[in-house]
Amino acid sequence: MSFGDSLRKAMDSEIIEPPKNTYKVRLYDASAFTSKAGDEYAKVTLEIIDGDLKGSRFEHFMGFKNEIAKQINGEALATYGVDLTKVNELSDLDDQLDELVKAGVTADVGVSYNDKGFMNVRVAGSRRPDKSDIPANGYVAGMDEAREQQAEFSQAAQRFGDDAPF
Repeated sequence: MSFGDSLRKAMDSEIIEPPKNTYKVRLYDASAFTSKAGDEYAKVTLEIIDGDLKGSRFEHFMGFKNEIAKQINGEALATYGVDLTKVNELSDLDDQLDELVKAGVTADVGVSYNDKGFMNVRVAGSRRPDKSDIPANGYVAGMDEAREQQAEFSQAAQRFGDDAPF
C-alpha cells in the first residue's frame, strides 16, 4: 500500500469504542511495530461486518512488555491466524498480519471493558475465505466413527419401522 493510500485509508475511517458485545468482524488493517520508547506492539483494526454497527471500525491494540501480555496477545494473534512458529522477528509478525488482511480474514470477537474503562478484545475464532474447512483429501477427523453411528441408528430405526415404542 502506498503512503497516499494509507493516508486516505486513515482519513476515511472513524475509530469507535463499541459497546460490550460480541461482533463479527473483518481484519481491515494490521501492523506490528516498535514504539519510540522501544516497546513492541501489534495493532489490528477490525471492521464490524454484521449488525447495527456494520461498517464501524475499532482497534485491537496488543503489547508484549511482560510474560502475561505476551501469552494473552500471542493467543489472540494465533486465533486471528498468525503462525507463531514462523515469527522470529517483529517484521515476520507484521508480514503475516498484512497477509491476513489481504486474505480477507474474518473473526468473532468479544468486547468488554475493565473497571478502569479500558477496552478488552477477546478473539473467539477466525476464518479465511480463501481456505476450506474440508480437507483436500476429503477426510475429516472422526468421520469414520460418525458414519458407523449413522449406520447403526439407521439399522435400529428400520427394526422399529413406523411403530417406534416412544
